Amino acid sequence: MVDCKKVIWVGLLAGLVMALVSWVVLMPLFNMIFPDLMAEYESSVFRPWDDPLMSYVFVHPFIMGMILAYVFQEFKPYPKKKFIGRGLHYGFMFWLLVTVPGMLMSLSSFAISTDMVVSWSLDALIDFMIAGVIIAKLSK
Repeated sequence: MVDCKKVIWVGLLAGLVMALVSWVVLMPLFNMIFPDLMAEYESSVFRPWDDPLMSYVFVHPFIMGMILAYVFQEFKPYPKKKFIGRGLHYGFMFWLLVTVPGMLMSLSSFAISTDMVVSWSLDALIDFMIAGVIIAKLSK
């Protein structure tokens, strides 16, 4: 049985770490690696920041953290591995199942650059693997 209180707290912590890693570390790094990204973000492809729907951008890591925590508790993956290996493997598999298909669809369907899709994919991979380790450690 899933402990809902643990899912919420562990998920929120994982979400906070994912948000900080994405916004404080990866966003500036990717802007250096892919210098045209900011111009693309400011194009008409995306909603303006004053659109209320854009507030979801700030909630998304926390929702993903809770989803990651719930699925981990529900299925208890890789029980024979130590928490770091278990978390990295879990984060990678989650990324593979959730992110890769969506990014392939984004690349094929939207007028966005390959650089943007690559940066989003790398961001999700790093975030999910870090969150996986946190969740594996705290979800004993």
